[in-house]
Amino acid sequence: MKSPKQALAENEHYTPLLLNPGTIAYFDSYINHSQPAEFRARMLHQVLLSPAFLGIEYFATDTLTAEHVLQQKSANCLGFANAYIALARHYGLKAHFQIVEKYPQWDRNGAMVSMNIHVNSVIDLSTNKRLVVEINSSRLQGTIQATTIGDKQAAGLFYNNLAMSALANGEHYKAYRLLTKAIALFPQKASFWSNLGATYKANQQLIEAEKSYLTAIAIDPFAYAAINNLATLYDQQGQTDNAEIFLTRLGKLRQKNPYYFYSLAKEAELSSDYLLAKKLVLKAINLKADEPLFEDFLARILLQEDLLAIN
Repeated sequence: MKSPKQALAENEHYTPLLLNPGTIAYFDSYINHSQPAEFRARMLHQVLLSPAFLGIEYFATDTLTAEHVLQQKSANCLGFANAYIALARHYGLKAHFQIVEKYPQWDRNGAMVSMNIHVNSVIDLSTNKRLVVEINSSRLQGTIQATTIGDKQAAGLFYNNLAMSALANGEHYKAYRLLTKAIALFPQKASFWSNLGATYKANQQLIEAEKSYLTAIAIDPFAYAAINNLATLYDQQGQTDNAEIFLTRLGKLRQKNPYYFYSLAKEAELSSDYLLAKKLVLKAINLKADEPLFEDFLARILLQEDLLAIN
């Protein structure tokens, strides 16, 4: 593949937040600057999602610019955030991107299989009040644990998503090219470097893959995907000692991660082993007491135990 500088120069130029004047005119029928800020935020959400208006639907693969979201009436979380934030700013609202790194997913053998990233929008109404806007919710939430990111970083996520679609389609150079852009926009995002490593590996550039995984781990010592992928790479190359080092590291991180025990608890629930499920979710709660997912799961397991006791 070409050098990162050459690949970067060849990228398509996307403007995720650009809207055509004609598109905005539709919203002017329902929203204007004289309305209270919270009304504008909620009305915009309704116009975008309600079947009575645009009725935008969720599709996980639709990483689209704001304009394309409104044309196609579909989006994933990032595409919807592009559309909502572009329009919200047009109507004078203080709108920003938020990134939520969801808990990892593990398989039955304890190997991490995915690490999902979720993006939404936040509207700052005042010093003490903000609204979090989701594509999959009819209500605007008041609070959520997330990190605010800038437009440049959000654009990096946009290019990264496109790169992963290209990689899934076997378009290695396109994925590489798009990832060079993502990294240029958001160089401290460890998952981009891990994805670059996966792209190199798919193209049989194993030295470059190793360097990319190591960069991801240097940025984030908890970069599960990079650690897992590097261990796999070493194992496939017969570097068993190096593979064992990173497998051990992965195992230690896993034991400190409450979502690992939550994942095991869900597996136990599927097997109707409610006693084990309760034990595992209590481990998760001991590691992270403020996670509603764990509390809801525990309540469900306790209910199952009560039902079994009655029967």
